Amino acid sequence: MVSNNGDVLVEAEIVGISLLPTIISGPAIKAGALRVILARHAPEPMPLYSGECSPSAPGEQGALFRRLPR
Repeated sequence: MVSNNGDVLVEAEIVGISLLPTIISGPAIKAGALRVILARHAPEPMPLYSGECSPSAPGEQGALFRRLPR
Protein backbone atom coordinates (compact mmCIF):
# COMPACT_ATOMS: atom_id res chain seq x y z
CA MET A 1 0.00 0.00 0.00
CA VAL A 2 1.22 3.48 -0.82
CA SER A 3 -0.29 6.66 0.60
CA ASN A 4 0.81 10.20 1.31
CA ASN A 5 -1.59 10.46 4.25
CA GLY A 6 -0.35 9.44 7.69
CA ASP A 7 -3.85 8.76 9.04
CA VAL A 8 -4.56 6.30 6.23
CA LEU A 9 -1.25 4.55 6.91
CA VAL A 10 -2.02 4.24 10.63
CA GLU A 11 -5.42 2.68 9.84
CA ALA A 12 -3.70 0.20 7.51
CA GLU A 13 -1.07 -0.47 10.15
CA ILE A 14 -3.75 -1.44 12.68
CA VAL A 15 -4.74 -4.45 10.56
CA GLY A 16 -1.22 -5.56 9.64
CA ILE A 17 2.49 -5.06 10.22
CA SER A 18 4.28 -1.99 8.96
CA LEU A 19 7.04 0.46 9.71
CA LEU A 20 5.89 4.00 10.43
CA PRO A 21 7.48 6.89 12.31
CA THR A 22 6.25 7.16 15.89
CA ILE A 23 5.32 10.78 15.22
CA ILE A 24 2.54 9.34 13.04
CA SER A 25 1.69 6.09 14.83
CA GLY A 26 2.39 7.27 18.41
CA PRO A 27 -1.21 8.13 19.31
CA ALA A 28 -2.44 4.70 18.14
CA ILE A 29 0.35 3.04 20.16
CA LYS A 30 -0.61 5.02 23.27
CA ALA A 31 -4.29 4.17 22.76
CA GLY A 32 -3.46 0.47 22.57
CA ALA A 33 -4.62 0.08 18.96
CA LEU A 34 -1.03 -0.73 17.94
CA ARG A 35 1.86 -2.37 19.69
CA VAL A 36 5.55 -2.21 18.94
CA ILE A 37 7.17 -5.46 17.87
CA LEU A 38 10.82 -6.07 17.02
CA ALA A 39 11.77 -2.87 18.85
CA ARG A 40 15.43 -3.85 18.89
CA HIS A 41 15.36 -3.70 15.07
CA ALA A 42 14.03 -0.16 14.89
CA PRO A 43 15.79 2.12 12.41
CA GLU A 44 18.09 4.86 13.66
CA PRO A 45 16.30 8.14 14.45
CA MET A 46 16.53 10.73 11.71
CA PRO A 47 15.90 14.47 11.77
CA LEU A 48 12.65 15.95 10.56
CA TYR A 49 12.69 19.27 8.76
CA SER A 50 9.87 21.62 7.93
CA GLY A 51 9.80 24.78 5.91
CA GLU A 52 7.60 27.39 4.39
CA CYS A 53 6.70 27.92 0.79
CA SER A 54 5.08 30.90 -0.88
CA PRO A 55 4.28 31.94 -4.44
CA SER A 56 7.34 34.20 -4.39
CA ALA A 57 9.73 31.38 -3.39
CA PRO A 58 12.45 30.83 -5.98
CA GLY A 59 12.66 27.89 -8.33
CA GLU A 60 10.58 24.75 -8.12
CA GLN A 61 9.11 25.50 -4.68
CA GLY A 62 7.44 28.70 -5.84
CA ALA A 63 6.32 27.12 -9.10
CA LEU A 64 4.74 24.22 -7.21
CA PHE A 65 2.99 26.57 -4.77
CA ARG A 66 1.59 28.66 -7.64
CA ARG A 67 0.03 25.51 -9.17
CA LEU A 68 -1.80 24.51 -5.95
CA PRO A 69 -5.57 25.09 -5.93
CA ARG A 70 -6.70 27.93 -3.73
